[in-house]
Amino acid sequence: MGLSLGWIAIKSDETNKILDSLKTFESVLNKDKEQPPIYTAKVKNGWFVVIIEEFLSPIISDRALLYLTRFGDVVSCQLHEGIMSSMAKLYSNGHKVWSIEHHAHKGLNHLETEGNFPYSYDELRTKYGLDQDDPHIDYCYETPIGVANNVLEINPVALIFEQDALEKITLATRTVKTNVLSSSEPLQESFISTVVDELKSVETMDWFVVMGITIFVSIITGLGIAKLSAPTEIIKVAMSLVSIGMPYLYFNKVRGADKRVAITCSLAIFVAYQVVFFIRS
Repeated sequence: MGLSLGWIAIKSDETNKILDSLKTFESVLNKDKEQPPIYTAKVKNGWFVVIIEEFLSPIISDRALLYLTRFGDVVSCQLHEGIMSSMAKLYSNGHKVWSIEHHAHKGLNHLETEGNFPYSYDELRTKYGLDQDDPHIDYCYETPIGVANNVLEINPVALIFEQDALEKITLATRTVKTNVLSSSEPLQESFISTVVDELKSVETMDWFVVMGITIFVSIITGLGIAKLSAPTEIIKVAMSLVSIGMPYLYFNKVRGADKRVAITCSLAIFVAYQVVFFIRS
């Protein structure tokens, strides 16, 4: 069947928080499946690599990659030799920079691309495109993998075959051979820490934009309901729901935060806003 796996690499030293975040995605999005083997490695050029022996793992989903950019640039690669599919992506500062996909069932020369690519993309595309003269060999399969490897300046898949290069971890029980995580660490503390980190990581300009849109939509909603001669209490409730809903959409849809984290952040903002309003009044 060949290799079937994926890997992500984050340019960060915050391994504890990264693994906590991955644990959340694994438990929430993959809760009904047995956890595949997962390995970690800290390579010398500053990348923290996580390898998952599963193709299309939820912890390498776009949502997870978007979330992980709070720790640094994120590169991902997924490959399946059985169906000759490969994908590579780079996320940075909450945005997808580029993505490259190859799926052999769509053609041996098939490549789906998006974004601004590193210099190695054109070189590899030309190389494997020119080599594609045998209808039985899929050379383009190597293009996404090669681009991702060049960003890291290593081949993470090769680490699997190197003795002692990786540490096997179990996200479900929060244990790691290197004791990066403590199995006795309460999940509640981790969740609160995640919420605090989420709020702290929002840029000042983003706060102004989110709050500005929230206030604008809240006022429009209030005026619209007022025209229907609705009671004041109904207007206040509607405006409060908007004040919670808009920040929730920002944290969950734009920043990719978990629903619980997004709701908690939204409620925290709403309470803070109400306290400030109460003090001023």
